[in-house]
Amino acid sequence: MIRPRLLVLTAAVALVGGLIALNWRDIALTWTLLATPPAPPPRTELFAGLGDGDDYRNNERVVAARLTERFPIGAREADLKAYLAAQGLRPGQSVQPGESAFSVRWDRLVCGDELDVYWRVDEAARLTTLRVTSGDTGCP
Repeated sequence: MIRPRLLVLTAAVALVGGLIALNWRDIALTWTLLATPPAPPPRTELFAGLGDGDDYRNNERVVAARLTERFPIGAREADLKAYLAAQGLRPGQSVQPGESAFSVRWDRLVCGDELDVYWRVDEAARLTTLRVTSGDTGCP
């Protein structure tokens, strides 16, 4: 059986040894990631009550439900764009041909969160589909 003091001492030596092996850039990045609190989502009606953590699927469901209630299939694209812009989203890049997108990011110093809204319209510029994705912006 390992004694608790010996276990603590071993962990401390391993930690110090690990820190010495790291370069200053790694130490600074680690400190930044640990010390920087998560940024909250935009403080607008669309994002009210959303978590500022990693619950991306819940954020997608909540925002999609709010948008589809306000902009059902057949709603005018111009109205959706105006609303998204007023909520802090900006035109984004779509990965699907014929699909439009608006995006918003909320960041920490190093990493952050992103939410994207994608939609398609018919010839009369009326919504035919609407989807929401959410995730992190990637960390170094």
